[in-house]
Amino acid sequence: MEWILPLNIFMKLENKYYIGFFKTLFLIILVSSCNIKKNDNDIDAVAKQKIKLAFYNWVENQIEKGVYFAKDSCNWEYYEMKEALGLEAVDGYAVPTWDSSAIYIYYANLNADSIIDALITFFPCQCDGGNGAMWAQKYILVLSNGENYSVIDDYFDKFDVKIDGSFHLDSAAEKTVFGTYYKFIDDDPRCCPSIQRPIKIDLGKNEFQYLDNKKTFILNK
Repeated sequence: MEWILPLNIFMKLENKYYIGFFKTLFLIILVSSCNIKKNDNDIDAVAKQKIKLAFYNWVENQIEKGVYFAKDSCNWEYYEMKEALGLEAVDGYAVPTWDSSAIYIYYANLNADSIIDALITFFPCQCDGGNGAMWAQKYILVLSNGENYSVIDDYFDKFDVKIDGSFHLDSAAEKTVFGTYYKFIDDDPRCCPSIQRPIKIDLGKNEFQYLDNKKTFILNK
């Protein structure tokens, strides 16, 4: 009995030591993983900021070219002023602001270089207050190019001219974007095209595919 008590005490102390050791080890691993996660998030945040900047630069360039009105000039007052001066008003559109609900940003690795890219879609704001552009979705790609980003605003035009109808894009995955094909037929109300089909576009293969029957066509690069 003289040796049992000290031995029990030693075993308890030893168990406490190991428990403390493993608790410390667990905390080290947890903190390290949090730091790794934070760094990943920081990288994504930097990439997203660069994408936003590239989009802003593209919008400014479009305004300079006269493709779009500046957002603060896209209003009915422009048309009233033109009418008062007896001048013809130009049909005008503007790009919605980045933080508005009319801009949709879908992040994915679209050019297979392991860096985040973006598909950005929006419906241009019609400056006269009408709804003529309600089906005229605009879609652009913002793709990584080394440390910077390039905006491609005409990639999907080649598919538009190949199909009898139109399409809207609503999601993105690696090298692929998804959406819906629309076609109006006689007597369809403006809100509701009769023909709607799910689609995907493979950016690597330049391939447009109807997902309901797997019909595809491929454009030359």
